[in-house]
Amino acid sequence: MTVSNRVIQCVNEDGVEIIIAESGFSPFLLTDAEGLYDVENTVYISENSMIDGAVYQGSVTKYRNIVLHVADTEDYPENRDLLDMVFKKASIGTLTFWEGSRAPRKIEYVVENMSSTGEDSHREHDISLICPDPHFYDVNSTTEDMASWVSGFEFEFESDSNGFEFGYKSNELIKTIQNDIAEDGIGIVITITCGGAVTNPSITHIETGDKITIGHSGKPFSIGIGDTVTITTATGNKHVTLTRNGITSEINHYLTEDSVFIQLMRGTNSFGFDADSGLDNMSIEITYTFKYARA
Repeated sequence: MTVSNRVIQCVNEDGVEIIIAESGFSPFLLTDAEGLYDVENTVYISENSMIDGAVYQGSVTKYRNIVLHVADTEDYPENRDLLDMVFKKASIGTLTFWEGSRAPRKIEYVVENMSSTGEDSHREHDISLICPDPHFYDVNSTTEDMASWVSGFEFEFESDSNGFEFGYKSNELIKTIQNDIAEDGIGIVITITCGGAVTNPSITHIETGDKITIGHSGKPFSIGIGDTVTITTATGNKHVTLTRNGITSEINHYLTEDSVFIQLMRGTNSFGFDADSGLDNMSIEITYTFKYARA
């Protein structure tokens, strides 16, 4: 059985970084890491004297405590200084984790404490990191085009009597995002840009029926050439904004009463878009970053 080498990169808020791996001293060797694979949930239940068992109310995932155990064999004072530079007290940083051939995942942390030994021919260091958000995330976000202009112009080219096509509008009315292993409730960013007049645009999550609509018959909303509408649906960051002539303003008050800030769920996520008028004038992007229960 092949054991995958684990590699950890930590970068603090000043951009100072360190890379620690399970093979080779550079200058540290990763001897162990706690808290990478743990998931600890607090489950809330209520009991009723007339009902067997209990009623499930909900659950939340606790913060994550990652403890890195590293060792070095030379340049002890310099190496301690390096650790102090990277892991400043109470500083915020980002830990990126590689294991085997899988794409890396990252998590944000706050430094809790460090301790170091001064014995034998090597030194051992314990670094405790607290992650208020316990989830790991993809390093890079993914953007899906639902409706966009596709280039059709390439060099070299020849023109015939019928001319040539510089590009075409791709109206993909349904976009499917597959989420097989990431968590539920992943916020997305929907960006709508316009090549002409659009009235009351909407996005629908087909599997759940949830829909977010900007504008209605009683309070219509119109956008035109050069306007950009941005919808963010992450927990704690739910906004709808309009950028027009370089000025961005909040337009949440145009949402219909039944609008839902759509998020990605586990499994298949299909999105459709519509508008009361100007459907073909919209270009739409959906941007998301998968989050995971553990490394």
